[in-house]
Amino acid sequence: MIRGLMAVVAAALLAACVTVEPDGQPRSKADPVEAARINTQLGIDYLRQGELERARDKLERAVEQDGSQPLAHTSLAFAYQSLGQIERADKHYRRAVSLSPRDPDILTNYGVFLCAQGRGDEALERFEQALENPAYRRTEVGLTNAGVCARKVGNNTAAEQYFRRALRANPEFPDALAQMALLAHDRGEFLTARAFVQRYDSVSRMCCGLRCAPSAPWATAPRRTITPINSSASIRALMRPTSFSDWKTMADEHDTPAPGPAQDARPAEPAVPPPGQALRDARAAKGLSLDELVIQTKLPRSTLEA
Repeated sequence: MIRGLMAVVAAALLAACVTVEPDGQPRSKADPVEAARINTQLGIDYLRQGELERARDKLERAVEQDGSQPLAHTSLAFAYQSLGQIERADKHYRRAVSLSPRDPDILTNYGVFLCAQGRGDEALERFEQALENPAYRRTEVGLTNAGVCARKVGNNTAAEQYFRRALRANPEFPDALAQMALLAHDRGEFLTARAFVQRYDSVSRMCCGLRCAPSAPWATAPRRTITPINSSASIRALMRPTSFSDWKTMADEHDTPAPGPAQDARPAEPAVPPPGQALRDARAAKGLSLDELVIQTKLPRSTLEA
């Protein structure tokens, strides 16, 4: 709050600083480029606080003062997008890309926008352009975004490739783990899904700072990539089964028989299998050897032998 107030005061002082020309007309000493930078930062601060109208106003002013700053355009585009002004958002995303055509964050953010508008092919093209830049430090974010968009257009094969590439770049990236779990679950590969759920749960407990994608754009830094993934609720739903026997039941599509006339209508409590038996049963149901499971899940052998 204090930091934002100081920025406002600085901007006011900057605007008030004037000198006089020989003809007696006042001339502002304010540098329009610096003024645009300050308004851009103020706009980003308002975005972080969820004050979209104020953010839009500051960012519009920044673009008027200096229209050559990609960050001002991409921030204004996001403000418009959040306010539902899609055409204006597209215009400023395109302007940002034209000013900085190799910036991976701008390309990724524009790809996220395009995917949200149902323009999947264009979005994947932007993601690929971002990934071609060797300066892209967080490729796992771009790859996961691309995978989510590929799933959205129905290309699960490409989606899996993107997610696996993301995990090669960062084996502990929780969003990629979550998406792999959801993808495996949708395919009926419940044992694989469970393994990814376990990995997700393990790393998400440690997730902090830059190790995790922010839940909202601009949460930590103005150039932070927007990640269109809201998998927390879905992944928690996948974690509801409490043992591998539950996943085996799901994999076998087992249904409890309807109670007969002399039976209690309440389902019987499931028998508790001996230690390790549920895991062995689940592995057998999928027809996987232990070595195959180690390769497929990338979990330690000691974990899978439990």
